[in-house]
Amino acid sequence: MSPANWYVHFPIPMTRAWDNVTYTCSTMLVFDSEAAVDHWSARHGIPRGDVQLLSTVWAFARAWYGRHLDDDWTKWTVDEARALFAQFGLTGPIWALPAAAERF
Repeated sequence: MSPANWYVHFPIPMTRAWDNVTYTCSTMLVFDSEAAVDHWSARHGIPRGDVQLLSTVWAFARAWYGRHLDDDWTKWTVDEARALFAQFGLTGPIWALPAAAERF
């Protein structure tokens, strides 16, 4: 099956991502169908979150991590993170972040 048809599942809301970042990242998995996401969620008792095409997540990751090695890089502010999520169509309850002055 072509990676063009693969999906990434995000079950943890971004408001909770930093509560346990290891767990959050360990649940962001790639699947070959949305049905496989549903099966995995049911098997592990983890509610289905947001499902995105791998190509969308790849484009987002390039922007999100693209400057991490720059000397002047700083973590995204919450507003910057919200804007970047929206830019790549990452919307809905999983991606919703309340306005805040701190960095995400």
